[in-house]
Amino acid sequence: AMISARHLAKYQQALDDHLNAAAHLRRYDSIHAAALRAGYPGPFHDEGVAYAIWMDACNATGYQLLAEIEAGTRAPLSVDDFIALLPALELT
Repeated sequence: AMISARHLAKYQQALDDHLNAAAHLRRYDSIHAAALRAGYPGPFHDEGVAYAIWMDACNATGYQLLAEIEAGTRAPLSVDDFIALLPALELT
């Protein structure tokens, strides 16, 4: 069963929103602003590394899920179920 581009975009938007919402918890503008801190020494470096690793893990898992849905090896998921399958963010 082919998944429509519109449906794929819905999952991608949900993933982006999920990543950004987690970054907002620590007052970053976006997941990219949070992950950027990983590249620099300073008080936010370790937090930035945690966000960057989590962002990559979520993207890898999300893309794998979407590939399985596109291939028909996984039934289409609700957006909530899709997000629930992503790795959890672990901040100290």
